[in-house]
Amino acid sequence: MSAPAAETRDDVRTLRLTPASEITPKPVRWAWRDRLPLGEVSLTAGRAGVGKSTFLCWVAARITRGDLEGDLTGPHGVAIVAGEDSWERTIVPRLIATGADLERVYRVDVTQADVAGYSLSLPADTDRLAVAIGDHDLAAVVLDPLLTALHSGLDAHRDQDVRQALTPLSQVAAATGAAILGNAHLRKASASDVLSMVSGSLAFGAVARAVLGFAADADSGEHVLSLVKSNLGRGDVPDLAYRLISATVETDDGPSEVARFTLDGTATRQLRDLLTGDDDGRTERDEAADWLTEYLEESGGQAPAADVKRAASRAGIAPRTLTRARGRAGVATTRQGFGQGASYVWALPSCRPHGGHGGQDTHAGPHGPYVAPMEPSPLRLVPPEGPPADLWADDEPPPDEWADS
Repeated sequence: MSAPAAETRDDVRTLRLTPASEITPKPVRWAWRDRLPLGEVSLTAGRAGVGKSTFLCWVAARITRGDLEGDLTGPHGVAIVAGEDSWERTIVPRLIATGADLERVYRVDVTQADVAGYSLSLPADTDRLAVAIGDHDLAAVVLDPLLTALHSGLDAHRDQDVRQALTPLSQVAAATGAAILGNAHLRKASASDVLSMVSGSLAFGAVARAVLGFAADADSGEHVLSLVKSNLGRGDVPDLAYRLISATVETDDGPSEVARFTLDGTATRQLRDLLTGDDDGRTERDEAADWLTEYLEESGGQAPAADVKRAASRAGIAPRTLTRARGRAGVATTRQGFGQGASYVWALPSCRPHGGHGGQDTHAGPHGPYVAPMEPSPLRLVPPEGPPADLWADDEPPPDEWADS
């Protein structure tokens, strides 16, 4: 019997091992010393109303003026992908109030087949984003909020889906040297680890090399900015106090009242204390019910039971606690399919799940399976106008706690 023919194709996969001695070490470069690295993806995380977006406008202004303490030399450009705030009524007035050079701040527009109005979509637009960074001398790209930049077919609660979007984004940051800043929301339900409170998959916090947490005391008005994760810099960076000051910006149509971010020295309170300060007297079941409600709301009102249980385990919620929280939150359970192929869906009262699907669970995230979009034309950056591992396999019997679900 003759020996197998040698592989002659050009696309054969091979492994190449490089000794560490041949890799030249490099220092970390910072957009903001010890807090926001260049060439990496970072997150800002906090609950609504604590000034995260106002802070990102402050960072953008400092970069465009070249006065942010770090390794950038001189002024640079910043691109902002805004999924919620109005440029005319909110973003541009905030930029003016904090002293940004508007000629160096860009709104990102996407056109497809010569039709404008599309949103940036990750991972489809990562290569185009890399080109835009080089063409416009961008030192930072702000994605506010980060969730809106993910393709609608990706499930923000699935690690694999989130990494499908963020891993190429990290590669763009590394290749261009720009800081990619994503804005994220913290759930109301508290947890032992701030990163586990970030809405969506834990992959958001895992992929980010630095995470800045924001919190405020509703009674005293005290605000705290804390470096809750850093894979690159010092571990003893002090927490900072900050304020949101009312500012008036004159426009052609009259004055506009906006908030302006300002640092206020070293913080006297800890971020964790502010995040849990309103939880006195609340039980684990209350917190788990809040977590479950937020999780299902972010999933479009319903999600496979196995996904919910897996996410709850990662958030530190015990199975029995989640079972009781399900009743408190009024979550309904519906069986899909029959026999060994059966699965279950949990849904909020206002979003009752549909019944069986011939033995197959067709749920593939809140927006359906991921399908690559049509090939869009290059990104257009516009200077703003204006004055300026499963808990158990699906085919295994569940533990006693899940016997009824």
